[in-house]
Amino acid sequence: MIKIKICGITNETEIEYLNILKPDYVGFLFTKSKRQIDVNKAKILINLLNKDIKTVGVFKDNPIDEILKVIKEINLNAIQLHGEENENYISSLKGSLNKQIEIWKALSINNIEEIENYNLKNNNREDKLVDNFLIDGSNPGSGETFSLEKIKNYFGKQSLKNTNNKKNNFILAGGLSPENIVERIEKANPIGIDVSSGVEIVDDNEKQTKSFDKMKDLIEKVRALND
Repeated sequence: MIKIKICGITNETEIEYLNILKPDYVGFLFTKSKRQIDVNKAKILINLLNKDIKTVGVFKDNPIDEILKVIKEINLNAIQLHGEENENYISSLKGSLNKQIEIWKALSINNIEEIENYNLKNNNREDKLVDNFLIDGSNPGSGETFSLEKIKNYFGKQSLKNTNNKKNNFILAGGLSPENIVERIEKANPIGIDVSSGVEIVDDNEKQTKSFDKMKDLIEKVRALND
């Protein structure tokens, strides 16, 4: 089953939409971005969120102490690292966690080979260094699409398959929208998708906000592929 994450949630109206549509995950940004929110706002939104929807905090080269302060205040199911965080950083972060939280690592398509390095390190540990990989474009978080040929070629390696469902063991991001989601899933065969700007509209105040109709369209198309 392809998991769905809607990222960059900023307000109560979006939470109302998500409670109706029920994606698998929602993401909150705690790093510099036009969708960045603070801990107090995140706490309010998470308290309103359906408890069946899992929460992901997105960070980019934040000091570990900052991340620990966030997870002390709010309930997160996963921490998504979107910067240059290395193995030592991730090991230190994992060692500092006092609750069960997954670690997701976002990688640029230009650094896709890092996934194999992480897999090798995971196999040499009792616990995984990274629980999920997210593959984005050359400028992660920009919402730009990218060629999937490198993914198709690289994941031809059986060692990188998810043995439970034969899908490629990563979450796909980068310019996903209701218009291209089916084609890109069929080409990349990921275990999940991560979308933000592709399900947004510009509101009356000229701010980007999540569209109920666009999210509904995308989620229905992905779930139809799961049937």
